[in-house]
Amino acid sequence: MKHFFILIALLLLTNLGFAQISIDISPQSVKDEILAENIGDLPIHELPKFQIEKILAEDANTVNSNRYAAPLVVNYTLNNSGKWINLLNGDGVWVLKVKGQDALSMQALYNRFKLPEGATLHIYNETKMIVLGAFTSFNNKEGGKFATAVMKGDNMIFEYYVPATKRGQGIIEIDRIDYGYRNTLSKPTTDKKGNGFGDSGSCNVNINCTAGNNWQDEKEGVVRVSVVSSAGSGWCTGSLINNANNNGTPYV
Repeated sequence: MKHFFILIALLLLTNLGFAQISIDISPQSVKDEILAENIGDLPIHELPKFQIEKILAEDANTVNSNRYAAPLVVNYTLNNSGKWINLLNGDGVWVLKVKGQDALSMQALYNRFKLPEGATLHIYNETKMIVLGAFTSFNNKEGGKFATAVMKGDNMIFEYYVPATKRGQGIIEIDRIDYGYRNTLSKPTTDKKGNGFGDSGSCNVNINCTAGNNWQDEKEGVVRVSVVSSAGSGWCTGSLINNANNNGTPYV
């Protein structure tokens, strides 16, 4: 299994947010109008059209399949894709625009990921209504792998900013885009298999039914877990748990 990541989606009331560590810094293009104009003129990398019939057939032959996105192998790096834009002070911004035809959501997986101190990575859509990040050197992992959260829609713009003194030190290698073909980020209508967001399987007791009356406190800790494997991305269920120190450490 080349990739194995877990992203947590908190299911508190009707709000949904992904738990991924980032800092509250705006993309450089928000601060720099000239940069924003240059980004708007950049070409878009079009992903090949997905074979949805094949994917649905695979799901139909898989017992209790909760897959919502299938993998698409890519090879995007700071050197072979996107475009570098040099700022007047010597800082650099690398931008990559990706579009997946008819994708309901998209998610990037990184074979190698290492950001130097002071560098930031944001991922946002064309309207900047959805922004992930900023990701920083704090997000560097010992094994060099990384994954960013699921983004609703059929387009993603990667914006990597690096100070002049750290040029050439960052590594970003995107080797897979998970192509969402089922609605995942809001409460969808029931799909063709009769499954809707919040449903339970035939072997489960739904917490909102009478049999779950004694578990109303516990249900506040339920999380939806996005598990990324070689087959794509799929949903599982977990629960937030406390510890003996009662110090709020976010164990799942």
